[in-house]
Amino acid sequence: MATILIKKRDTTGAPGSGDLTNSSGGAEIAVNTNDKRLYAKNSGGTVVEIGTDPATFSINSAYTFPTSDGTANYFLQTNGAGALSFAAALTSSDIGSTVQGYDVDTAKLDVAQSFTAQQTFKELKDTVHTISDGAGFEIDPANGSIQVVTLGANRTPAATNFEAGQTVLLGIDDGTAYTITWSTVNPTWVKVGGSGAAPTLATSGYTWVLLWKVSSTIYATEVGQP
Repeated sequence: MATILIKKRDTTGAPGSGDLTNSSGGAEIAVNTNDKRLYAKNSGGTVVEIGTDPATFSINSAYTFPTSDGTANYFLQTNGAGALSFAAALTSSDIGSTVQGYDVDTAKLDVAQSFTAQQTFKELKDTVHTISDGAGFEIDPANGSIQVVTLGANRTPAATNFEAGQTVLLGIDDGTAYTITWSTVNPTWVKVGGSGAAPTLATSGYTWVLLWKVSSTIYATEVGQP
């Protein structure tokens, strides 16, 4: 298919729709030699700019390209207003400084993470874990920081997996007047004003006990009961 090229000197801007054709017989391209802009007519009958002055190359007056070569391995970026420029890509030296180094476990929510700077959270929601009753049931922080248990007999719980810095708020339902012996957990009981003691369990509802570990010592205090 033939392409007809016409030169158009026009100091007033783009050619009008009637100045160009786009038909089965050929399509015309207009070169505005006054401001060095290149125009064509699309299939919808609209004249569009397809090129401009090489010194400030742009497309359809919407995107303006840089006027010099970028450094090797640079990429083309936009400022959001149509101006394009070359910018340096991240390098291996940026990983761990400019951006956090990638770790296959970093994005996982089901593995332990370590935060080395202050974190601000808008809201946290804990899972209330129901402990399966047993003679020596475990109070395990891995199950959440709020846990409840209903005793089926007198029990002697354990806290084998407690690590320093972990806390559990434990709600204990005595079942049918059952008791707890704390000899395995062996916490240091505290209260406002001095040393505390293991609570007598409420006969209805939960008796709430807070346990936390500092260094190698598990501390405990009664929070309250109905």
